[in-house]
Amino acid sequence: MKSKLILKKFNEYVQIERERNKLMLEVSQQLGFDFTFSEEEILNNAFEKAMYNFMESIKKEGEWWTK
Repeated sequence: MKSKLILKKFNEYVQIERERNKLMLEVSQQLGFDFTFSEEEILNNAFEKAMYNFMESIKKEGEWWTK
C-alpha cells in the first residue's frame, strides 16, 4: 500500500516539474536563453521532492510511535 502511495506522489511531482518546465520554456523563448530542464533533471527534481516527502512522513510516524 505504501509503495503505491509513494509512486503516486512521485508521479504528481513529475507532472509538477513538467508544468514548471513548460513555463520555463516560455520564459526562455522571451529572453532568448535556455532555462529549461532536461528529462533527467525533471525526474531528479521530482525524485528529490518525493524522497523528502517520504522521509518527513517517516519522521512523523516515528514521533508518533515514540510518544
